[in-house]
Amino acid sequence: MSRTMLVAALYNALEDWYRVFRNGEWSRILDCGRQWSAVLGQPVEVQSGDQRWWGLAWDLDRDGSLLVRDEQDPCGGLLPVMCPSARRPGGWYSPQSSREGFVNSAD
Repeated sequence: MSRTMLVAALYNALEDWYRVFRNGEWSRILDCGRQWSAVLGQPVEVQSGDQRWWGLAWDLDRDGSLLVRDEQDPCGGLLPVMCPSARRPGGWYSPQSSREGFVNSAD
């Protein structure tokens, strides 16, 4: 595939997703996020301020926040985690300007 064809394919895919966004098809965007997530179903460590706790990355909320099932909650409550930095398989962290509410995959 030539560079021109590659750039055209990328542009067309981006244009398609922009159209989905513009049309407010949030569930379609979230479904794609769920499908390609490297953290859903994985144990995670959540840190917010000076608090740290462990849970299971369960789902994405309607606003896109990560829903984490708290391991310490006997009822297994789901807690939303905003602005996560997730440690992916292989051990790297996504860049994050704010350290508030980061999430790391457990090993």
